Amino acid sequence: MGIFDFIKKFQEKKEQEKRVQAALQDLKKIENTSDYREGIIKSFYILETLGAEYLGIKRGEATTVREYVRLLEEDGIVRKDELKEYVTAFEVSKYSVYDPTLENFNKSVTVVRDLEKRFKNPKNRKVATSKGKKGKRGKKRRRAPTRTAGGDGEAPRRKRKVKRRTAD
Repeated sequence: MGIFDFIKKFQEKKEQEKRVQAALQDLKKIENTSDYREGIIKSFYILETLGAEYLGIKRGEATTVREYVRLLEEDGIVRKDELKEYVTAFEVSKYSVYDPTLENFNKSVTVVRDLEKRFKNPKNRKVATSKGKKGKRGKKRRRAPTRTAGGDGEAPRRKRKVKRRTAD
């Protein structure tokens, strides 16, 4: 690794920090707005910027919000259905004739803030799944020995059925 590679990486890191800081400034601005529809839509674009800068997960031009969230879920960054309400609030804001509520707006901003903290710290990026403990099995039950007609306590042996091939 040469000095020029080091300088290039340093400059890229600096640019990344600038983009993230600009996104967080935008988040502060939308917290003070009364237009909930525009605030929720902008919060997704801020989330997209954070995901691209911290995680390297970029959203394609034709990628929908649900697909982008699915990418985050597949990488183990968010739990399945953790952003379900957020996606619904975004879709209502962007595509519906109904106005989003203050509650939807506040939840959206909170989700983006929480994910920003999680993305920022590499140790917290992967979330635990809710599948429970792995490797725990119930106790094996002992089977009672089957008795034969003679009463000696030994189980009768079964003959194995063998399929025979026929020559055609």
